[in-house]
Amino acid sequence: MTDNYKVLRKLNEAYNAFSNEVVTVTSSVSSLNVPEGAKYALIYVESSTTSGYAVRYWEDGTSPTTTTGIPRPGNTAFDITGTQNLKKIRFIQAQAGTHKLQIQYYK
Repeated sequence: MTDNYKVLRKLNEAYNAFSNEVVTVTSSVSSLNVPEGAKYALIYVESSTTSGYAVRYWEDGTSPTTTTGIPRPGNTAFDITGTQNLKKIRFIQAQAGTHKLQIQYYK
């Protein structure tokens, strides 16, 4: 059993998926449309870039820039826990290209 499989199995036991969203990240700051009751989200950064960082984000409501914020490379996944963090998170593209967030919400 792979580590990824173990994480997904544990996630499915602790939370129930109930909604999803796709957000295109551009040079303008974007946020999520968090559905009522969401407590957790799995976010996959889909990107046309093959090197460097695709997006940057802050979870505290601060707007990131192309040079500030937590950097995320393209074609990777991460998770966010907590309703307030989901509502406050902000994204921006870190470099040119096509960047989409594929988001699965859980409660």
